[in-house]
Amino acid sequence: MVSYKEYKIRKKKLRRITARSIMIILNIEQSGATIYEDGIKIGECMFEINKKKKNMEVKDFDIFYPYQGKGYGSLFARILIALAKMYHLKTSTLTDGASLKGFWKRLGWKNMRDGSNKLELK
Repeated sequence: MVSYKEYKIRKKKLRRITARSIMIILNIEQSGATIYEDGIKIGECMFEINKKKKNMEVKDFDIFYPYQGKGYGSLFARILIALAKMYHLKTSTLTDGASLKGFWKRLGWKNMRDGSNKLELK
C-alpha cells in the first residue's frame, strides 16, 4: 500500500513521462539493461554485480538526448537500485565517469574518501 504522500512524490517525479508503454529489459548474464519507450530504445546501462564484495558497479549509464530531463533516467536508475537490493548488495559504485552534481546526488550517491562514488543500500 502506498501512502498519499508517497503517491504525490512519485507522481511529481514521473510527470514528464508521456509514454504509453515503458519496457526495461535487464540481462543479468550479460550485465546490461535497456529502456524502451513505446518500442523505441531510449537508453542503456552496463553494470556488474559482485556477490562476494556485495557491490553493484554501474557503468556507461546513458539516456539518449531527446529523452533526458523527463524522468526516464531516474526511473531507470531506481530500477537498478531495486535490482541491487534484490541481490542483497550493500553498496553500488558509479564508475561511468559522471560527476555527482545533480542527477546522481539526488539519487543518493556520495563521494567517498578513496575518490570513488558510492551509494549505501539499506
